[in-house]
Amino acid sequence: MINAGIFHHLVELLKNIGFREKESLIYIAILKMGPSFITNIAKAVKLPRSSTYNVIIGLLKRGALKQLKEEHHPNQIYHLKYEAIHPSIFLNFLNCRRDRINQQIQNLKEALIKLENTK
Repeated sequence: MINAGIFHHLVELLKNIGFREKESLIYIAILKMGPSFITNIAKAVKLPRSSTYNVIIGLLKRGALKQLKEEHHPNQIYHLKYEAIHPSIFLNFLNCRRDRINQQIQNLKEALIKLENTK
């Protein structure tokens, strides 16, 4: 079990980098539980399964989670599990994203200066 103070601190830190409350809760829960089925994730965070699924889709798009297929039957029926991307990998992804944004800001500044100088 994760300490409540640490848990709330992690939620706030994730919110500070753009996660929503439910995204933070789900990411931390999956990180703690390991690869999990959506039903187990929903129970852990005490959210409806449909809401949990919608949040998971957003986390997949962010690159914070990955989807795993687990075969249960010989007739090729797959069940999906979700796994949190390891924090160090996710932080590296965020750093690269920040660097690209900083470069785009620099490019925009230079373009605006050139525009201003053409008056």
